[in-house]
Amino acid sequence: SDSIVIGACTTLSAVRRNPILAETFPLLQDAACVIAAPSIRNLATIGGNIVSAIGDSLPALLVYGAELIWHDGCRLITEPLAEWLNQRSTTGSGRMGSLLLQVKLPYIREIAFPSVMETESSGVLPNYFYAYEKVGRRESFTPSLVTTALTGAMDGSCRLSDVRIA
Repeated sequence: SDSIVIGACTTLSAVRRNPILAETFPLLQDAACVIAAPSIRNLATIGGNIVSAIGDSLPALLVYGAELIWHDGCRLITEPLAEWLNQRSTTGSGRMGSLLLQVKLPYIREIAFPSVMETESSGVLPNYFYAYEKVGRRESFTPSLVTTALTGAMDGSCRLSDVRIA
């Protein structure tokens, strides 16, 4: 009730076609549409895209506060994606010998359900925005040079809130 859990072996094509993910986590669907060629997306998995540590799904997952669920041979370990990436960048490894089982996307009401989120004081819906952009030499067949994701809200006074950039 508080999150969506995606199995690590879920193909990128399945992520792209899932109507629940499209409605609640549209940046992830945007990412899945531009990762590799269609024939690769039919075989490539969300888990593989993550553990490569350079996957184009990472910015979208980061702005949604994704958590990774690992099995180390004895127990399940839940870890925020941001912490795993930080550990990987500082130590050169992250969860060596562990198997990525699932990706957990918590429902953040302001981001996942902007149509039902109302401001406390006025009852007016803020303007929610999101964007995903992959910049590369070619759209689908090479690693991107830069991939970004952005979410946030703007109230009637043009004040920004809940801004997340990865």
